[in-house]
Amino acid sequence: MPTSTFFRLPDEKKMRLIEAAWGEFTGARLSDVSINRIIHAAHIPRGSFYQYFEDKNDLFLYLLGDVQRKLLAMLEQALTLAGGDIFQTPPLMFDSAVHCAGGDLVVQRWLKVLSLNPSVDLMRVFDPQPERLLDAVWDSIDRSKLRRGDRAFVCQLLSMLIVATCSAIGEAMARPENAAALRAALVECTDILKFGGAAGCRCDEERMAVC
Repeated sequence: MPTSTFFRLPDEKKMRLIEAAWGEFTGARLSDVSINRIIHAAHIPRGSFYQYFEDKNDLFLYLLGDVQRKLLAMLEQALTLAGGDIFQTPPLMFDSAVHCAGGDLVVQRWLKVLSLNPSVDLMRVFDPQPERLLDAVWDSIDRSKLRRGDRAFVCQLLSMLIVATCSAIGEAMARPENAAALRAALVECTDILKFGGAAGCRCDEERMAVC
């Protein structure tokens, strides 16, 4: 995280560095991001950069704060609309992201980073600590709809749903003409997580009842 020196910077200088950093991270793969280009665009000495951040990874994690807050807001809104049903949240989050992507700078930047780094750990983007994410939405999840309601199980399930959702959103932004098919695939993936994939299990009867 940034040092106290960074937080004491004048707002104008702080924003100049942040914008320069976003320009670099949305223009190059993470492995190719250059601190030299960032400090040149921000008009600060190299030594000053290391008074603010440990390295480029430290800077990247700080930038992800806005992304994490945006995605958490989407998740919270989706859970509210779904009445706490965690299995209904993926398509709702997908629709929200696709709808606002054209006019939301945070979403645009996040999707650009994902397009440049397709192998990036999506849970790291959403939150490096899944348990902290679960804490934020724990009371909004209707755990009576789950086979198990303990924290370890819910955390694992939430992580899988979020990764599938983020992946679908990223692909939809890269290939908007395939958005409908990607949404349908996301719903099917969610369906598999909800009902299982084994033939002849009790879940088949439950699935037919829902359908």
